[in-house]
Amino acid sequence: MKRLPLEANTRTQIDLRLRNLGWILDHHNPECNVYQEQAKTETQHKLLRGNRPDYLLYESGTDTPIAVIEAKRPGESLDKALEKTIAFYAEPLEVPLVFTFNDTFVLTRHTTQKRPLKIDGEELQDFVDQFTALRFLNEGAEILSAPKGLNFTRDQLRTIFKKTNNLLRKEGLRDGYERFSAFSEILFLKLIDESEKLNSHKGIARIIEERYCWSNFIKKYKKTALLDFIKDSVWKRLKEQYGDIFNSGLGIKNGSTLDEIVKEIDPINLTSTDTDIKGDAFEFFLKTVTNGNKDLGEYFTPRHIVRTMVNLVKPSYGEKIYDPFCGTGGFLLEVFKYLSLRIDMTNQEIIRTVKAESIYGREITSTARIAKMNMVLFGDGHSNVEQIDSLANPQHNRFNIVLSNIPYSQKTEHGGLYGMKTTDGDAVCVRHIWESLLPNGRAAIIVPETFLYEGGGNRTNKGINNQKVSINQCYFFTPWRIYALYSYKDKYNLL
Repeated sequence: MKRLPLEANTRTQIDLRLRNLGWILDHHNPECNVYQEQAKTETQHKLLRGNRPDYLLYESGTDTPIAVIEAKRPGESLDKALEKTIAFYAEPLEVPLVFTFNDTFVLTRHTTQKRPLKIDGEELQDFVDQFTALRFLNEGAEILSAPKGLNFTRDQLRTIFKKTNNLLRKEGLRDGYERFSAFSEILFLKLIDESEKLNSHKGIARIIEERYCWSNFIKKYKKTALLDFIKDSVWKRLKEQYGDIFNSGLGIKNGSTLDEIVKEIDPINLTSTDTDIKGDAFEFFLKTVTNGNKDLGEYFTPRHIVRTMVNLVKPSYGEKIYDPFCGTGGFLLEVFKYLSLRIDMTNQEIIRTVKAESIYGREITSTARIAKMNMVLFGDGHSNVEQIDSLANPQHNRFNIVLSNIPYSQKTEHGGLYGMKTTDGDAVCVRHIWESLLPNGRAAIIVPETFLYEGGGNRTNKGINNQKVSINQCYFFTPWRIYALYSYKDKYNLL
């Protein structure tokens, strides 16, 4: 079968991503569970009638194919490829999961239920590990991101947060940022403990000693004693390990309040021994408590939008990626996960570069700490996230990529730092992003719909050519459309 070089490049990407997800592609390995351009058994080979699937993924230790992947050239239609893949490969072998990939996007289908694969109601946009693939087989085309074993529903989690939210109000934390931060701190302590338990189960050495972990100290201490131990001992140890995330003190000051919140959170089983946490429970919590909550919803950009934007700009190893208004770190997390699937995860220097020299974020509020915690739980990369007013601190020619959801309809006193005689925060935010890009950089930005027809774009773009600022592409996302701005054309193009 002839394959064009561009499709070969797509297949190279798939190989790396599957390996990083734990699939075994080496046919000489007796545990191999990925077969390329062939089926595992002679019977299956005959059923294919000469057709050769790019990838067949099997449940480990069995001859049962659970997924098929078809690689296409960049820009090639995935809809047509999906239907052909189902007809030629999935139906003859009764394969339940289908993936097609064209170097940018992934399209999926659950062949039994004839629906796209979804996690938390959002269509899957990447490949998955075997554990998740089996969940789709057992649970259907739609699953929740919460790890298996989570014994509380979304509504129950919201009820718990509502109770603790009221407790924190009584504590004197009137601002939504403060309450969200304080609750997240306590949840982080529990998640770190469960992560350490999971590592111990796998034979991985602890990072945080047992005496500083949730399951140990909540049994030994109550109320004031518990508060003192966390402030004086746990916080100190976490600061040694994770730095300035824990520079400020614990948000909760009353031992009785802390004790009540611990009682609410402790029964929740957030992880189990058969799945790696990787921040899933923390992410699930963020989505759960911010969804529909006017006090908190602005901190969380829907993840399917985030993933689409990351896929469009295609970060690559060695590039510097920046979000000047990072909130809880959604764009930074997605970039970290995107890169982690596309690098050699056995090379410690490459991993160090991704963690320490690739991802940069700024956030003016204390939510920056939540972003850092989120990064730690997903595998780290938190060292370049800082709490700072981005607009008061312009960046010039520093980053290859900027991804951001700007804070809408704000006023700013910093327009003069960008040569703009305006207090319009929308225009100044985009100008900050524009100036922070290296020549031929690229960006994807969420802006209000009015930005594009009330002159915000023109105010931002004014004088760009004179300053010799150039980019490859900039995508503006609004509630209804995606616009691509190519600077050398000096105009908006509706996609």
